Amino acid sequence: MQQLQNSIIFENVFAHDADSINKGIKVAIGVRGMIDSQRFTILTLVLLLISPFSYMAGASSSEDEERENTILWTEISPSGMFPVDLRESTGIVHLSTGAFDPLLQEELTPSTLPIGSSSQVALIQLHTTDAMVLAELADIYSLSILDHMPDEAWIVRIPNQDRISALENESSVRWISPLDIAWRMSEDLQQAWIDSPSLLDLSLILAPDLSEVGIEQLEIRLKDLQAGEVWCGWTQCEIWGMEWDNRQINNLLADDSILYISLLEKSIPLNSYAAQTVELDEVLGTLNMDLDGSGEVIGVSDTGIDSSHPDLNQKILSIKTQYGLDTSSLDKNTGHGTHVVGTILGDGSGDSEGKGLASGSSMHFQALEHDNTGFFGRQGSLYDMLRTFYTAGSRTGSNSWGSPAENKTVKSS
Repeated sequence: MQQLQNSIIFENVFAHDADSINKGIKVAIGVRGMIDSQRFTILTLVLLLISPFSYMAGASSSEDEERENTILWTEISPSGMFPVDLRESTGIVHLSTGAFDPLLQEELTPSTLPIGSSSQVALIQLHTTDAMVLAELADIYSLSILDHMPDEAWIVRIPNQDRISALENESSVRWISPLDIAWRMSEDLQQAWIDSPSLLDLSLILAPDLSEVGIEQLEIRLKDLQAGEVWCGWTQCEIWGMEWDNRQINNLLADDSILYISLLEKSIPLNSYAAQTVELDEVLGTLNMDLDGSGEVIGVSDTGIDSSHPDLNQKILSIKTQYGLDTSSLDKNTGHGTHVVGTILGDGSGDSEGKGLASGSSMHFQALEHDNTGFFGRQGSLYDMLRTFYTAGSRTGSNSWGSPAENKTVKSS
């Protein structure tokens, strides 16, 4: 039989299911002459028979691998629950003006304090210490729970005054009254009301149901006061240098977006106190070594830094802001970052007693505070920030994110 000098290309694509739709087998066989056609037919049949087993072997291998990676869950039975008796109601309400039982005594509001009551906020006292009872009342009467007042009273926001009458008829309610605005005053503010100082700094605790827009509107109202500076955050507003005016104070107390008003506390941490607390002089005297941190590189992330402060004496290797809330490294609001840096490596140029604990060390600094608002926070990964310090050579770090301070110097910030 005549042999032919040609090639025949056979392509066969197999798809066994949705997961293997793109799998296939391409078979190319060169056949010389018609005499080899039987061999070619047998080879094709063999390939057809083998390919499913090859796929099944692969699938079986995948199933075994998946089975090995399966997480085994263990069911844990609860240890059980047992009832606990709630403390009995005392009937006493504790306020900044004093403690009293509203069913047995008159409200303890001195006549010297501002007079008035809220139209939106009430103080409600229950017969029980079970807060779930109040939660049920809140659902029924659309109350917003603002704060707890010991022993069994809560400050709530009410939709209207009619709800007070309705709540008085609830068997679980012992007593309810519109909130007296004087109850928003701290004891030190009550004394200031009597003393009438020329200037004062105030801390305003905001109602927890106040929206972002509500906070912005409150800040605008506060900036209309005769005050040096105003700052508002999510839960608190601060007023510095407000001129004393009974009318202004009264308006603040009558504002239902404010929960509580007190004089602004002034924190004055001193570097010399830190050295005394850790007994630095005693340690150095006992060891009789010149240990001052020389050669050590420290990484500090804090509010900001006054890099021109003389106590720091060119020891700051770098100042970064990439993980902070703005691009500024200034320490405009609390001075906390400058205080921390001075505590670590201040050289005592301003006051030898305020010398830092490791005055011979150097430092990389990361500023995190937002200058305009005073908000403190971090953007990005904490691990990335610490890794940045490590890569720069720091092996010791400080993340002592702390409280407000009086001014921005290393010695008294």
